[in-house]
Amino acid sequence: MAAALCKQWCSKYINDPYNLATIDHTIRAAVEEPVFIMFHLLNNGDQYSNNLCTLSFSDSTISDNSTSIKVSRNRKIMEFECKRKRTSSFFANNDIILGSCNELLYASRQHVHENRAKFSLVVIHPLRKECYELPPNDIWLYKSGIIEQESCGLGFDDYTNTYKMVCVVLQGYVSCSEFYNVSENLCTMVHVLGTDDSWRRISQVPCYPVRGEGIFANGCLHWLVSCLDYSPNNELGRKVIFFDIRIEEFGLIGAPRRTCYNWVDEHLVDLNDRVGFVYHDFAEEKIGVLVLNKEKDEWEMYCCFDKRPPLIYNRFIKVLGFWNKSGDIVMTNHDRNRLFVYGVKDESLYEVGVYDDEFDQDIRMYRPSE
Repeated sequence: MAAALCKQWCSKYINDPYNLATIDHTIRAAVEEPVFIMFHLLNNGDQYSNNLCTLSFSDSTISDNSTSIKVSRNRKIMEFECKRKRTSSFFANNDIILGSCNELLYASRQHVHENRAKFSLVVIHPLRKECYELPPNDIWLYKSGIIEQESCGLGFDDYTNTYKMVCVVLQGYVSCSEFYNVSENLCTMVHVLGTDDSWRRISQVPCYPVRGEGIFANGCLHWLVSCLDYSPNNELGRKVIFFDIRIEEFGLIGAPRRTCYNWVDEHLVDLNDRVGFVYHDFAEEKIGVLVLNKEKDEWEMYCCFDKRPPLIYNRFIKVLGFWNKSGDIVMTNHDRNRLFVYGVKDESLYEVGVYDDEFDQDIRMYRPSE
């Protein structure tokens, strides 16, 4: 029964990209500000356990040219099972949702056998209140606390009008000294959504292991290179691996040059179909956002600002994307229960959202298709 439902869901919603745009127009017309989704874990298992998760949309009110965003888990619209993603960063909160492409979000599930774990992925369409599980991946992951064992990304192939889920998997134990010579231990798995095909292994692998969310832009998925070496003498940030969805080949983008040697966290972000690189300077309490110039294949500084009130000092900040058409930056705090906006033109910094004060939660900015 589950397989039949999955196939029906895929063929109706995922394999037809034009159908994705035919959402409830009354919802879309009412949304003048970005929509946010809060995910709550109802039970707090370990990183190899599945948890029941609820999904809630945000409410927004506008008064005196200010916006207040609120999300309550009492307004949940759907539930699904997933596992929390344990990140390799000491400062980043752990993600529930692994990434997104167009109107689709995805999370992972875990299946454990002794000291090995097999994973599967769950694709979620929030507006339709539906989700389905992809076929299990046949790759076993060895439990390791050093670096992430798998990183996934969802991209759209406009040539074939299909969505492709891509997983880069590191098999086996890797020591710190072996980190930069592990290509032979990597494998790449691809699954086309909406088909009966299982995962297929392709010959292409990245030159380094990758971590974090796969950001889809310009027909490619982008990941940060996993890095265990935070040498203070390193003048460059983290390199970026990209994967061309159509031709299924990897490439490497050079790292942005550091403005200081105190970056303690970096992450990628989708900035309206452009790849953004975010760094947090812990010593100077600064946050910088760079944007990839695809034509020049180089990073350009978009904005840099101090972590002043109302931002919390010495806490990880995650940039979620653009707040408005003016290009202001919206971000959330370590506990994912507050929202802040940085005004690029006037250098203002203010809070716009307050959420349930829970630690087991994640927040995503969600924009329905035009």
